[in-house]
Amino acid sequence: MYLFDTPFPILQVSAALDALVNIADGRINIHVLMALAAFASIFMGNALEGGLLLAMFNLAHIAEEYFTSKSMFDVRELKENHPEFALLLETSGEESVQFSNLSYTKVPVHDLEVGSHILVRAGEMVRKILSF
Repeated sequence: MYLFDTPFPILQVSAALDALVNIADGRINIHVLMALAAFASIFMGNALEGGLLLAMFNLAHIAEEYFTSKSMFDVRELKENHPEFALLLETSGEESVQFSNLSYTKVPVHDLEVGSHILVRAGEMVRKILSF
């Protein structure tokens, strides 16, 4: 039991402070409810269960923050890698493009049509975009 005596009061103090801040701001959220449940377990004589509840809740909160920040990074990276413009080759109706004299115009990606020839420079990527 001595192993569990130190972490639970620390967790309970942290939960109590978070709950007081939320209540002072006029917010009743999951943090307040978890703190109330943990303190209720103390008064019912089940301090260990209250401490475990707070420990699991804190671990879930840490995991939520980690995965949220990771997904925000992935979305930001995806947005940065999505081009807004493409270099449309002017083919003038020819079946094959002559690489000796390329001429192109910069057009928005959503204006491209199926079968368009585009210029992809070194280091650039092409992604297949499906629209229905």
